Amino acid sequence: MQTIQKKLLEQEKHSSLGRLIAGIAHEINTPVGVAITAASFVEDEVIHLEEKLQSCQLTKHQLVKVISDFKEGCFILKSNLHRTAELVASFKQVSVDQSSELQRLIELILI
Repeated sequence: MQTIQKKLLEQEKHSSLGRLIAGIAHEINTPVGVAITAASFVEDEVIHLEEKLQSCQLTKHQLVKVISDFKEGCFILKSNLHRTAELVASFKQVSVDQSSELQRLIELILI
């Protein structure tokens, strides 16, 4: 009976760990995916800009638009990469907290 209980407890631990890892992966993948999309957009814009420039078909209006798009793309990249870094730091802190007996103040956000 004790052996079965130990096995069930071990299986539950593994299952919980799997769910935790899946949740962490999802939380990190979201801003990373947005950053990758933004980087791809900026890359496509650079290629298009280069083609226009080489063919001497670039207008001032097009250049102003591309610069605006670059600024927006960079903002999206930076904000999502910062979010990813915050998530990683937060997960690291949880790991440190697990091995520490110090009390810690947390902020709960209701959605």
